[in-house]
Amino acid sequence: LQLGGSTVVLQFNPERIRSSAAKVDAASLKARKCFLCSENQPQEQEMIPWHGKYKIQVNPYPIFPRHLTIANMQHVYQSIVGRVGDMLRLSADLPEFVLFYNGPKCGASAPDHMHFQAGNKGFMPFCDEYQSGSVTVEAFAHGKINYCASSP
Repeated sequence: LQLGGSTVVLQFNPERIRSSAAKVDAASLKARKCFLCSENQPQEQEMIPWHGKYKIQVNPYPIFPRHLTIANMQHVYQSIVGRVGDMLRLSADLPEFVLFYNGPKCGASAPDHMHFQAGNKGFMPFCDEYQSGSVTVEAFAHGKINYCASSP
């Protein structure tokens, strides 16, 4: 679907509502067990350790054909501050994936546990649009990014 000069992919994924509609207010977070902490995950959930700092896992509610969650081994707050280097090194180690970060106020279903996500390349239209020059990306202070379609 084309919308405002950008490609939008629509996806029917009824199980994804668990993540996208997760309650992330302080009271709800305090009342639940963190699903990214190893002790709260199903025994079947396997992981690959990455440099003793993160664990790479298959996302149980994927939005991409190959969707990974890369969670910090420790239960630490979701913040990109001081972790851009980790993200770049992960990108180098996972060349067939696009890595991304959802901030605690930008859709993260676990704002209380630091994690990145990765999706297979070729599935997110904005990557191709950025490479072709049809969109621009501007970085701002505090980790905010402005993603804009170029003028026709």
